[in-house]
Amino acid sequence: MELTHEQRKKLPIYSGVLRYFPLALLEVSKVSQAGNDQHHKGEPLWWDKSKSTDEADALVRHLLESGTNDTDGIRHTAKVAWRALALLERELENDTKKENIKIAITNSLTKENMTKITLEHEGTKVMIETEVVKAIDMVELLFKPIMLAVQYHPDTVNEVLNLGEN
Repeated sequence: MELTHEQRKKLPIYSGVLRYFPLALLEVSKVSQAGNDQHHKGEPLWWDKSKSTDEADALVRHLLESGTNDTDGIRHTAKVAWRALALLERELENDTKKENIKIAITNSLTKENMTKITLEHEGTKVMIETEVVKAIDMVELLFKPIMLAVQYHPDTVNEVLNLGEN
């Protein structure tokens, strides 16, 4: 996220989050470490987003046991907070990915009654030419599944779109 100096000054991450909730965030960090130890023992801390994608369901499961510790000794409420942050992070990432998908429809100058449809995501383009009368149907046909895929399976979409970059 690129922000200007003025925008950054209006986002009090330290004074409005870290100073408000130091003990709670310490507990949430234990959840991150426990997850890393479970899935990638011995590796540096990182969020493997492929390991669990059911944040809302897991959040509610832990919420039902809030006020108690889980079998690993970590508070269920800390896991609720972690899942809430994970859910929000995925939503924000998905919104950003949706904003990065563009559709351009332009009249082709080379062929009569043809329309060129260009789908672009982070520099990867797919172009299709179709008859003008079918252009709107084609956009709907192509765009809806892409948006659903980006919304519900963003990691898979990124893998597919980045296949040729390795």
